[in-house]
Amino acid sequence: VSQSRYSQDPTIREKLDYEIDGMVVSVNNIEKQEQAGWSGKCPRAKIAYKFKPEQKEAEIEKIEWFTGRTGRVTPVAVINPTQISGSTVCKVSLHNYGMIKPLDLAVGDKILLEKAGDIIPQMVRITNKNINTSFVAPSVCPTCGQTLSLDKDSVNLWCLNVSCPAKLVRRVLYWVS
Repeated sequence: VSQSRYSQDPTIREKLDYEIDGMVVSVNNIEKQEQAGWSGKCPRAKIAYKFKPEQKEAEIEKIEWFTGRTGRVTPVAVINPTQISGSTVCKVSLHNYGMIKPLDLAVGDKILLEKAGDIIPQMVRITNKNINTSFVAPSVCPTCGQTLSLDKDSVNLWCLNVSCPAKLVRRVLYWVS
């Protein structure tokens, strides 16, 4: 089986009766497997291939900001519902302030979307910039209203309020889990 045939042609994957994100090619003889040996932790007689993830375009409808248990404020893009890799995606993590600020990511922008590992929705790149909008970061915590602080590396926004309700709830949920 040619690896490139299956990993480069998404139509083959779509025609299967089951979900699959890759394949493992293995020597079908125990003696030959043992002769091939190991490379670190990996057997030389087995090779895994991952398919390229399916990609779709989506439009950002709004950007929401969430305060986590540590106080880090994280952006999430709400997109038009998009069917991709067997599910409908409505939200995409944008990771942090430092990632989206230089891109000038804003409402109305069109993005290329994929599911990392066929599970986690992520933005690949902006495909069409809406020239009528620009990036707007919050200046206050979306939960408690306290002024946000930008870290020294200009990557994350932080809520420094020790009694922020979002931080307290997420700490309890983290502890319970």
